[in-house]
Amino acid sequence: MAHIIARLKEDRAAVEEVFGRLRAVNGSAEDRDALYSVLGRFFAALTKFEESVFYSAVRESAAATSQGVDLVIGQAVSEHREILKLLRTITDLEPSDPECARARNTLEQAVRSHFEREAAEIFPLAARVISDDVAEEMTLRHDAMARDAMVRERV
Repeated sequence: MAHIIARLKEDRAAVEEVFGRLRAVNGSAEDRDALYSVLGRFFAALTKFEESVFYSAVRESAAATSQGVDLVIGQAVSEHREILKLLRTITDLEPSDPECARARNTLEQAVRSHFEREAAEIFPLAARVISDDVAEEMTLRHDAMARDAMVRERV
């Protein structure tokens, strides 16, 4: 069974793959919309898992040992909201609209920045405060939530 941090890193690789496929789409609004739909569902499911399960466990486990955990997790939640908002904005734009390319670049940068912050601040904290047993239970919950959202198969 994969540790939850390993599974979340796999998710990040899947998101990067979708971004690569988006960059390769040549003007097909249908293909582009389908990829943004997959990305939106995937990121919504990932956000739901992280906020309801992963961040909650990190916050509870680290509260006594790590000052600033609420600030770090609050920033991550705020980044989730911004990314979901950007995804909604992009799907409302025409692929030929120059604003679409700018919005996509902004989205990619926001996602990468979020992933980097998690890797630098939240994952190391989680590795210290969450037991392997709890991490494996979280992986099972993550996978069940992903299946329920029917996103892992489509990414």
